Amino acid sequence: MRIPCSFAVAVLFGSALLAQSASSAAVPPGTYRLVLCAEPCTTAETARAAATAIVVIIDTSDKTKRAAWEAVSLPILERPRNVTAEPNACFKVTQAARTVGTESLLFGIIKNAKTSAVATTTPGGSAFSMRFFKSIDGTYELRWTGNGQLTRGEGWSAHAPENPFHRNAYFAAERIGEPDPTQCK
Repeated sequence: MRIPCSFAVAVLFGSALLAQSASSAAVPPGTYRLVLCAEPCTTAETARAAATAIVVIIDTSDKTKRAAWEAVSLPILERPRNVTAEPNACFKVTQAARTVGTESLLFGIIKNAKTSAVATTTPGGSAFSMRFFKSIDGTYELRWTGNGQLTRGEGWSAHAPENPFHRNAYFAAERIGEPDPTQCK
């Protein structure tokens, strides 16, 4: 079977556009208040929260903000193998329960650290994730889609090897100001 030349050109052009959109996708910088719940919730529903946190995302290409970022001393969370970018986010967990639903909550075991908010391309568009815990036998990350704005998404947990990645919570977040990495201390 022969593939028409026009089809092959369209596939190559589409692949190039997809790759370009993935590289330009970014999480907007800012300081965010985050609420993590067993069921979908809003940032106002802190009574239902399994955890709350402050998240700061910076633009590491901005030299002024980069200097303030580097002045904040925090541990750096191990990045996923496919992430080569330097950390561009930090967090401070302000409250965390031991469980969410019937499961241990790995979010909040590490109270504050630098991490990476990363974008990837999926068939449905851009997807974003940020890791909040990593150990030899467990991982916790937040995942969201859309334009990158950190507003709502899901908490994903893995307890290796018996419990692979699965959604166990939802989050809501709101931007409360400019990036201020001192909020993570």
